[in-house]
Amino acid sequence: MVRLGIVALAFAAILGLGGTARAGSFDGQWQGSSPQQRSPSGGFCSLGFFLDVNGNKLSGIVQTARGEVKFETSIQPDGSFTYAAGGAIGSGKFTASKFEATQATPCGNLTATGVHIG
Repeated sequence: MVRLGIVALAFAAILGLGGTARAGSFDGQWQGSSPQQRSPSGGFCSLGFFLDVNGNKLSGIVQTARGEVKFETSIQPDGSFTYAAGGAIGSGKFTASKFEATQATPCGNLTATGVHIG
């Protein structure tokens, strides 16, 4: 029984369960969006993200009511990142199965969530 427990722990370590993911383990394409929110002036705000990760390099497009803006940045080993897109500053974090990104908009801070799509 002890041997089975040791094998299970070793297998979990190999899979990275219970540990911090490394930059590079987020490789691939990600997509996400925020809920739509009403601005004080009566308009609406939302964010859409299309992201491509290769190692610790993140390139992406953020969509707002004003259009699309491309950006490039780096991902920290813990999955966190900051970016500048069209004069707006944002930050986010990847986990093994999702990402979140928050950006200031005319409607206030919006948070988008997304998933790995390929």
